[in-house]
Amino acid sequence: MRLLTLDILIEFVKKYICFALLLFVSSLGWAQNTLEKQSFEALGNFLDNHKNTDTLYFDYLKAYENKAQKNDDLEKIFYAKSKYIVHGANFNERLRHAQELLKLSIKKQDVKYMGLAYNKLALVYYKERDMEQSLHYELLAEKQLAKTNDLYNLNKSRYGIGSIYYFVGNYEKALSFFTQTANYYKNQNSYNDLRGYINSIQYKAKCYQFLKFSESEKIFDTLNSINKKLKEHHFEIENAYLSLLKGQNLYIQKQYKASLEQVQKALPVIKGNDDFANEHLAYLYIGKNLWQLNEKEAAVEQFKKVDFLYDEKEYSDLNLLEAYDYLIAYYKTTNNLKTQLFYTEKLLTVSNHLQKQYKGLSNVLHTKYETTKLEASRDHLQKELKIQMYRKYVILGIAAVVIVFLVSCLFYYKKKQKALRQKYELFTQQRLFSELSTTHIVIPEIKQLEKENNQKELAVYNNNNSNKTSKTSLSDKKTQELLQKLNVFEDNQAYLNSKITINSLAKDLNTNSKYLSEVINNCKGQNFTNYLNQLRIKLILTQFDDNKKLRKLTISAIAEEFGFNNARSFSEAFFKVTGLKPSYYISQLEKDDKAA
Repeated sequence: MRLLTLDILIEFVKKYICFALLLFVSSLGWAQNTLEKQSFEALGNFLDNHKNTDTLYFDYLKAYENKAQKNDDLEKIFYAKSKYIVHGANFNERLRHAQELLKLSIKKQDVKYMGLAYNKLALVYYKERDMEQSLHYELLAEKQLAKTNDLYNLNKSRYGIGSIYYFVGNYEKALSFFTQTANYYKNQNSYNDLRGYINSIQYKAKCYQFLKFSESEKIFDTLNSINKKLKEHHFEIENAYLSLLKGQNLYIQKQYKASLEQVQKALPVIKGNDDFANEHLAYLYIGKNLWQLNEKEAAVEQFKKVDFLYDEKEYSDLNLLEAYDYLIAYYKTTNNLKTQLFYTEKLLTVSNHLQKQYKGLSNVLHTKYETTKLEASRDHLQKELKIQMYRKYVILGIAAVVIVFLVSCLFYYKKKQKALRQKYELFTQQRLFSELSTTHIVIPEIKQLEKENNQKELAVYNNNNSNKTSKTSLSDKKTQELLQKLNVFEDNQAYLNSKITINSLAKDLNTNSKYLSEVINNCKGQNFTNYLNQLRIKLILTQFDDNKKLRKLTISAIAEEFGFNNARSFSEAFFKVTGLKPSYYISQLEKDDKAA
């Protein structure tokens, strides 16, 4: 009875849940259909006057798009897609809406909206700071819009091109484009034209900060006046960007407290606008002001936020790069060499990344605009140096020289270590697999093979002397006898005697030094000293493989053990045979043992 009751209860719960879900889905559809019954004007009015964080914002936007799709109204579809592109949750979503807009425009063969779709694609990539792709689509947009009478959107495209020029540091070119767009928007009457005008003169102010500081200040009064004409939520955002600009100018004027106040006031709004580039520019200026106010530890935390941006998004720009100078300088003053080198390497990484990015953009710009050939690298570098000189103190300049020196030394050291390791690996491979004789690089060989090689050595000796007009000093028989005696000498390891000389060995072998020298030179391919040293080094290499205790000895002790007069002569002989110093060779053997 209880089981039956439980089954009925479970079945009831299942039906209730299904009913609730159905009711919920139906309510969503009903709500969506209800919104779609509103006029485009009503829906658009809501979207224009509410933030995307409003809980109903995307319901209204979806209703607007559905209604536009049903009416096959390209203009209104463009409006909806534009909202999605600006407020989309992520890159893929924004890209999808832009691509759908382009596909529809091409299908309808509408030149104007093809240009607008390309412009939106450029915007999507610009927000991701993929400047090369952004420029590619912006140029396509300009090409299409130039075929129409749509001056408003043509100037939007030019505005985009100016933005990219600004990003790559060509402030003069950027200023020329923003001057064109500002002049156009100033003489128009729509609300979007007003916003275009404000954005254009904001960028003019930014450009003047690098070109003619006094002109930047003059623009602020204009912005203060014009911003009052904006709608409330736009007014808040544009005022924040204006505060950031004022903060930058106050910093240049060394009014650090006032600058800090302006930038801190701007930061929350800019952050809420999902503008990570200007958000981190604000962190940079907060840090710079704190640094000048001698709150350096707090400043460092701000600079680290700029560094984190590169780790998270692989994004930086010419302005943000300055944060690394401060980080390096701070850890230099605290004698934290490890962290100082870390940020030095990070600075090199980010600099190389930017150089590669700028190079690609410069080529694209040069190809597209014949009349806008890029300034010589010399001019660009001079501008950057002037900016750096304006912002930095002498002590930072000195620190930079020291850092460059340290990095150069580090680079050289790493390169040298890599080359040594390659040489070590090549030598060890040759020792393992080569069958060359002792007249080449020393390789441990079976003694019987060495004896057999004496016959070959004698044959080579005879061949080398067959065409000489003078007779050789020794007969073949005598030469063979001496070679056999040398084999015994090698087998007995008599060469380990540090006092051995060619005269003493000749006496031991019942010959004279002249004959002995002749055989060693002609059959062994080397003089007496090199012959002894190679035998010793060959034995040492073998002993290093088998006797780990030998590796623990000092170089002087090893030299004495194997017949060398001193550590220097041993090291020179070892290097001559292997191309490596004995201490390095031993360290690599130890390293290989640990890795095995």
